[in-house]
Amino acid sequence: MWRAGLLAGVFVVAQLGTANAQFWHYYQYRQEFQNREDLRPRYRGDTRSRDESRPRRTNRRRAAKTKDTPIRHPFGENMPKGPLQLMVSIGDQRAVLYSNGIRVADAKVSTGVAGHPTPTGIFSIIQKNRWHRSNLYSNAPMYYMHRLTWSGIALHEGHLPGYPASHGCIRLPTAFVSRLWTVSKLGMRVVVARVEVKPEDISHAKLFNPAQKPVDTSRTSDTPEGLRASLETSGQGFVRVAEAQPVATDAGAVTDAPSAAKAKDAETPSATPHTAAPAEVATSEAAASDAAAAPVEASRMGAAVPTEAPAAPEASAATTEPQRPAIDPNELTVPRPAPLRSRAAEPTKRKGQVAVFISGKEKRIFVRHAFVPVFDMPIEIANPEKPLGTHTYTALQVLDNGTRMRWNVMSMPLTAQPAVQTSKRGVSKQRRVAKNLRGAVITRDSSNATDALDRVTIPQEAIERIAELLTPGSSLIISDEGLGRETGRYTEFIVETR
Repeated sequence: MWRAGLLAGVFVVAQLGTANAQFWHYYQYRQEFQNREDLRPRYRGDTRSRDESRPRRTNRRRAAKTKDTPIRHPFGENMPKGPLQLMVSIGDQRAVLYSNGIRVADAKVSTGVAGHPTPTGIFSIIQKNRWHRSNLYSNAPMYYMHRLTWSGIALHEGHLPGYPASHGCIRLPTAFVSRLWTVSKLGMRVVVARVEVKPEDISHAKLFNPAQKPVDTSRTSDTPEGLRASLETSGQGFVRVAEAQPVATDAGAVTDAPSAAKAKDAETPSATPHTAAPAEVATSEAAASDAAAAPVEASRMGAAVPTEAPAAPEASAATTEPQRPAIDPNELTVPRPAPLRSRAAEPTKRKGQVAVFISGKEKRIFVRHAFVPVFDMPIEIANPEKPLGTHTYTALQVLDNGTRMRWNVMSMPLTAQPAVQTSKRGVSKQRRVAKNLRGAVITRDSSNATDALDRVTIPQEAIERIAELLTPGSSLIISDEGLGRETGRYTEFIVETR
C-alpha cells in the first residue's frame, strides 16, 4: 500500500509542476493571446461558426504588411530628421529614443534576469524581422524584432512586469516598438548601460569631416561667345565652325578664315612691286590688241561706238563680306577629351554609413562600411597606461555647405557587476537585483570624450579615406577593449563593457 501511495503522490506532484509551468508560460505571453481574435469569447449575437469567425493567420500577416494608411509621423510631426539613437538604462528599466540628438520618446522595458543578464555596451541593429519567433525558447513570439547580436540579444515586443524578466533580450511595449519599427534602419546605434547616458554635442579637430570634391577645370574654356574652337589643322590655324547668329551672304562669299584673307589681299594691292612672268606679259599684250581692234570692227559694221567703256564690277566677296574680328589662337583653349576609365579596376561602391573603431588594447584603427571591413592600420596613443574609457561619437548633420560635420558623444560609465544574493521571504529576487543595479557605478582615472581624442594620433591616409565615405549616421568608437566575439560578419563594431 505504501508503494502505491508513493507513486500516486509522485504522479500528483508531476501534474502540478506541468500545470504550473503552463500557467506561467501563458502569463508571460498573455499579450499574444489577448491580441488574437480567434481566442476571444464571442458575443451572443454572433451566429457564425467558429471556423467562419476565425481569421486566417496568413491573411492577418498579409494585411499587416500591406497597410493602406501607414503612420507618417510615428513619434509626432515635430520629430527632427536625422540619425536615431536608442539608450537603454537597465537600472531604470527604461529606453529613450533620440533623433538628431534630441529626445523624442521614451518607454518602459524589461531586461534580462540575473541568470541571463542583458549585456551592456555599444550595439547596432543588424537585422529586422516583423514576425520573428524564438528558436531557443519554445517558439516564443518576438514580434518587431531588432537584432543586436547574432548570439540572441534583440529588441522585441513582450510582457513588461516592471522588473527584469527576460532571458537577455530587451522587451518593449507594443505601442513603442511598433512605431520604432517604421523609422528604424539597419545600423542604428543602441547603447545599453546600467544608468541613463545622455548624448552631448562635441566639436573637436580630430573628428572627421566630409571630403571636398575637387572642381574639374579641365573642361572649362575661354572661347569667345559665339565661337567654338576645334583642333588645329596643319598650316590653317583654328577654324570657325559655329556662330551665335547666321550672317546672310551672297553665293560668292566664303566662310573660312584663309579664303577671307585671300580676298582681302586681292582687294588691297601689295606695297611690294610684282614682276610678271614672260607668259603673263604676252597674254596681257594680246588682250590689249584685241581690245583696241574691237571699236574699228564695230564701226565697219555700222554699229554705234560707245564713247566710254563701262567700269568693271568689284568682287562681290569683297563688298558683301562682313568685317570679322581677328582671332588670336593664343586666346583659344582646346578641350581635351577625358581619359578612359577602367570600371573593372575601380572598387565596388556601397551605400551605407561608415563605422570606425579605435582599440586601445590593440592600438589599431578598424574601419567598416555597410557592415563590410574596409581597412585597418596601427595608430599611436599617448600615455597608453592610462585608460581611454568607452565613447561613441555619432555624425549627425552636414554643416557649412558640406565642409563640416556635426557630432555628438555618449560616454559609457564604468560599472561594477553586483553579486547575486539569495532570495528572502516577501522580496522577489528579480526586484532586488534591479534595485542593486541602480547607482552601481565606480569611478576610475579614465579619460573623458575630449581627452580620448587628444591622446589618439590617426594617420593622415586613414583620415582621407574615412572622409570620402563619411555620411550622417556614421560613428566612431574609442575604447580600451579590443574586437569582441560579437563583432563578425555583417555587423558593425560591438563593444561589450560587461
